[in-house]
Amino acid sequence: MGNSNNASNNDLPNQLLPFIWRYLKTKKWCLLGITLVAIVHSIEISLNPYLLKVLINTVIQYSHDQSKLIAAIILPAAIYIALPMIINVVLRYFQYINLRLYPYIKASVGKDVFTYLLHHSYNFFQNTYTGSLTKKIGDLVDIYHSPMKMRNLLQ
Repeated sequence: MGNSNNASNNDLPNQLLPFIWRYLKTKKWCLLGITLVAIVHSIEISLNPYLLKVLINTVIQYSHDQSKLIAAIILPAAIYIALPMIINVVLRYFQYINLRLYPYIKASVGKDVFTYLLHHSYNFFQNTYTGSLTKKIGDLVDIYHSPMKMRNLLQ
């Protein structure tokens, strides 16, 4: 499970952002990769219609001179054709990051929350239903990818 320390009674934060940061601080390269994927994807979304506009305008402008048309259209057409391939590679990289990041977070959160629970008193377990504790741990581990739902469980 990496560098995640055992959670004692006071280790686990009770606010959302420090709780999330506890598990992401050792996976900064994943955060950087997700940011790069978002940037490349947004560039592709913006560049695709623009290149199509450039292609159409170039064809209209050079429709009378076929020799200049090929020279003027080759670079925008090549980029337009390459964009889906580039975005495919970027999205595969995003899936790789997800495969590396989410199992780590799921295992670390489950281990730390269970360890935190073990440090409670005997009286706590007498006054709290075990099924509700198990459900809360299971819910917290299963919704690690949804910070809005996680915030409700941490309160």
